[in-house]
Amino acid sequence: MFEKRIQKSRLRAFNVKPYVLSIFLLTTATNSALAEGKVTHPLPGDPLIDFRIDNCDATRGFASIRYATDKGPIVALSDLCIDEEKGTITSVETREGFTLVEKSRHGKTFEVIDSDEVQGLRTKVQLIESECVVDDPDDVFTTNHFFASKDKFRIPSDYGANMLGYTIPSFSNKPKKSAEEAVPMTLIYASQTHLPQKTTEKLLGVGGQFRGQLSVSGNSGVFTITEGAGVTVGDAGGTIKLKFRENGEVMMSGQLTAKNQRLAGHEPGEWITMTAEIPYMRGHLLGAEGDQIYGFGIADGSFVDTEGHTHQFRAQVRFETCLF
Repeated sequence: MFEKRIQKSRLRAFNVKPYVLSIFLLTTATNSALAEGKVTHPLPGDPLIDFRIDNCDATRGFASIRYATDKGPIVALSDLCIDEEKGTITSVETREGFTLVEKSRHGKTFEVIDSDEVQGLRTKVQLIESECVVDDPDDVFTTNHFFASKDKFRIPSDYGANMLGYTIPSFSNKPKKSAEEAVPMTLIYASQTHLPQKTTEKLLGVGGQFRGQLSVSGNSGVFTITEGAGVTVGDAGGTIKLKFRENGEVMMSGQLTAKNQRLAGHEPGEWITMTAEIPYMRGHLLGAEGDQIYGFGIADGSFVDTEGHTHQFRAQVRFETCLF
């Protein structure tokens, strides 16, 4: 019975009918007549960027951006302001000049038509509808942005960047449900970019998906990790504390432990056990009824490999669940 509930919750969490926003950016735009934001560093003495936009007259959103560099990926966080009428998206990487080129019952596509003759290489924004916030008259979009390497970036990138996020048409400060089973959290893009230790990229494959239970009381909540999701991570544990703010933001922090689900036949240097702290994760309680929690942050940790060596890392963390 419990397994059936896990399967049902998994479908709710990932069968999200998003207006998925895929953006391929090939040009550098000016910032005239756009929403304004500022770079903040939420962790004192840490290079992590969280780009904040105080005022947005269009569709608000939030995202995590991954810059691909020779030393490894660098993760930053950013508010979004998406103005479909003006064809602009303000963020830590602001772009403009989009035209509506496709529209269907499932979404629409915007492109910067003169950015390239080849459609697949143009600066592109795709919106695909989402079913997660079921009681809200406005659609929530999950966003997936792809930036071309020839573009210019706030953080120097050798191979371009991509951004994953969501829009915030409405929000709540109280979840619709006080508990949810099989909530997923993902740890990806392990890197040592800001660390003195250098492990080969092949061996930095630490990470995976975690499952657990979410309980909420008042303006606080706790996500208790109970297991891995059957891909890479086996036994797992830890807790993530959530704080719900009046403006719809959800602040999260905590720690986790994990074991590789493979029991034998490891490759040399493969990770066996992992511990990590999540010092900063920001998200939102989406929908006027509090139907969905979505957020991004970072994890700082270490893993022990097959030879008993310890490797430090920083990774991106994504938290997402539908509360039906």
